Amino acid sequence: MAESLKYKNVFPDKNNLDSTVSKVENITGDLQSKVSSYVNSTLDKTKESLNNVGVTPIIIGTGNKIINQYPNPGINITNKEKVILFTNNIDTYKMPKVIGWSYKDIANFSNIVGLNTTYEGTGYVKEQSIKEGTIIKKGDPLNIKLEIKYK
Repeated sequence: MAESLKYKNVFPDKNNLDSTVSKVENITGDLQSKVSSYVNSTLDKTKESLNNVGVTPIIIGTGNKIINQYPNPGINITNKEKVILFTNNIDTYKMPKVIGWSYKDIANFSNIVGLNTTYEGTGYVKEQSIKEGTIIKKGDPLNIKLEIKYK
């Protein structure tokens, strides 16, 4: 919202902007929370913490400790977004099921893992070319078909 206001050359004071954003969140039903730092936490504890606020954790690797995460701590996210967690054993990545993910979520995942992703359409993932559970590596091609979720 702040970016849209800047584009339109509208510069409200911060208090007015914050109250407007809160009203939009209440209307849509999205819960917003600030991402904590999960680095050096156990995987089980982190998954439980994220699930408690309705955020979907995406686990990269097979370790039991978190060594990196996306988004970074302090970023505000809604309960519809995903947090990508990298464990202390990331010799291999396995492709998650991304059906239903937003363009933003799949683009972030692809960039972090280093996939060569092409997109067809707009909206949310309808089809993925790499099957769930397949071992992937940097540079692998991933074709994503998107569709509008609500018509």
